[in-house]
Amino acid sequence: MIALARAEPIILQAMWKPDEWTAYACAVVRAAMGKNPLSFSACDVPENESPASSKLPGNVFAALKAAHVIEPIRLPNGQIERRMSTHASRKSAWENVYTLCSRAAGETFLARHQRPVPARLRDQELFPAAAMSTRTWSG
Repeated sequence: MIALARAEPIILQAMWKPDEWTAYACAVVRAAMGKNPLSFSACDVPENESPASSKLPGNVFAALKAAHVIEPIRLPNGQIERRMSTHASRKSAWENVYTLCSRAAGETFLARHQRPVPARLRDQELFPAAAMSTRTWSG
């Protein structure tokens, strides 16, 4: 379980930024299910679906891990596998590598949280107009 000190920022973001939080969580799960369910990281989420906040991705990954939707891949020595980000905005930062706990968990999460993009959010910088025609939103 997540320690209370770690859970508080996750809870606050989920309460005060539910649309952004849920949209990124769904983008993570879609990336996990679409690319290679056995191995994915934050760099597998398209950059146009990544939030402007630098803290939100870590909190989303922690919450998905606590909800048993994803889990980190562990190396034989017990450490979490990491790879360099391919996103230009992340400047080759190291990111943890995850796997879905089960495909059913990913499908259930998306079925419960993924919705069309609310009209009030379409003009935000986070969501480029070119991506709006086929994009879905959760929140």
